Amino acid sequence: VLYCEASLIRIVASYTAWSHFQRTAEHFNGVKVISADYGSEVVLTVGVRSDEKDELIAFFKKHNCLVKVQENDILMKIPL
Repeated sequence: VLYCEASLIRIVASYTAWSHFQRTAEHFNGVKVISADYGSEVVLTVGVRSDEKDELIAFFKKHNCLVKVQENDILMKIPL
């Protein structure tokens, strides 16, 4: 398995945005959902390749979700 570096991002998403993301997830093949905590909203922690980072942020901001890129832009390894 080949791995690449990815940035860690936290997203507070509505259930509508999360559902829409899940339906279009195959479009984002450089994104790995690390955790999804369910409450009144869904708090996601995701790893995203740099080439898909801006597109992922734009996707959730379009749905009026709070997106927070970790301050130190923590890098992790996700499968390609």
